[in-house]
Amino acid sequence: MLRPFSLFVLNYEAGDSINEWQLNFASSGEIGMTQIDVSNTTHPVTDYADAVGRIEALQQRDSAETLPVARTQFMAQGRKAENTVVMLHSLSNSPEQFYELGKHFFEHGYNVLIPRMPHHGSSERMTQDQAKLTQNELIAYLTEAIDIAQGLGKRVVAIGQSLGGVLAAMGAQYRRDVDLAVLINPTFGLWGLPLSLSLRMAQMMLALPNQFLWWDWLKAGRFGPDYIYPRVSTHALAEGLNLAHTLYRSAEQSKPAAKSILVVTHRRDPLATASATARLVALWKQREAEIRAFEFTDLPRLHDIVDPWSIGAHLDTTHGMLIQLIMTGIV
Repeated sequence: MLRPFSLFVLNYEAGDSINEWQLNFASSGEIGMTQIDVSNTTHPVTDYADAVGRIEALQQRDSAETLPVARTQFMAQGRKAENTVVMLHSLSNSPEQFYELGKHFFEHGYNVLIPRMPHHGSSERMTQDQAKLTQNELIAYLTEAIDIAQGLGKRVVAIGQSLGGVLAAMGAQYRRDVDLAVLINPTFGLWGLPLSLSLRMAQMMLALPNQFLWWDWLKAGRFGPDYIYPRVSTHALAEGLNLAHTLYRSAEQSKPAAKSILVVTHRRDPLATASATARLVALWKQREAEIRAFEFTDLPRLHDIVDPWSIGAHLDTTHGMLIQLIMTGIV
């Protein structure tokens, strides 16, 4: 499993300049952020045919270098359904992460959209493209997916794992047209570090040239299936942490916009900081948000509890519980 500031660095790459609204270095050394109002950039679709057209445009962004299983996936009922689900995958993973879980919802009559995150899904697993990922792109990725979902179903569920869970939380905070936001092991903090230290680590990561770290240095390039990158960009990690900081600032000031929120965590998660997630849940509860929390307690030590490759023999139990929790929340 990845360790912070790992010595097993393979590559360096200068990162993109930091946008003004993303990160400000105050004289005190604290990280400060300007609030982002996602609702200002929304263009929701109401018609099913228009939604399908927008999805086809998304799919056209997949190039010849994109693995077939890593492309934007759409499981269509052929009409606007009662419910639709948008699934947001993890950093360095791809839409294939959610494919098996998505099939269950499709079989229950949902339209299912699993969009590919920018700079992901390449057949070149050692690509450096992931380091280009920015908060602007992540917000656009989330916004477009939820906009499209409005034309696919009368009720919209946004589900995300890890960084995808942070994005689902952004959807919960800012989007009134999300009926249920599901956060699965969201990475508001990393490696058990408190939120403040995680943010300082993000500051350091962005101040230094990008580094690529192995997810598992013992397996190195042999880690995972083809649709998962075996290493992660420090700049991309930092962009996700800074986005989480923006979310906290907004949650301190206002109630989340989504109708309902479900937070799913795993007690033996080695990556996401449990206290950081608990802090956000507490902020939302103070605002009297409609929120439920569930913790897996009997799974082995792992972070990804969605991808069949990751959870292995625990697939049926884990997916079964996720489906039950989500479908109970949407009814």
